[in-house]
Amino acid sequence: PVVCASDGGITDVLRHDVHGLTVPPRDVEAAAGAIERLLTDDALRARLGGAGRTLIDTQLTWDRVAERYLDVLRAALPA
Repeated sequence: PVVCASDGGITDVLRHDVHGLTVPPRDVEAAAGAIERLLTDDALRARLGGAGRTLIDTQLTWDRVAERYLDVLRAALPA
């Protein structure tokens, strides 16, 4: 599972408490708390880790990402 700051567009991909844990940017105490939570909760760690792996394997493959970029380019270019 991951712990990351909830800025920079990460929340467009990663959902808090579904695929990992997000914390406010530059909040060291929140990050430490989230890491501690993962270290002490085996079930949470397993659930988030599994969901994160599934997200990577299904939504963030090279082919899927390239397909999304092509969609953006096609929408931006004249017909």
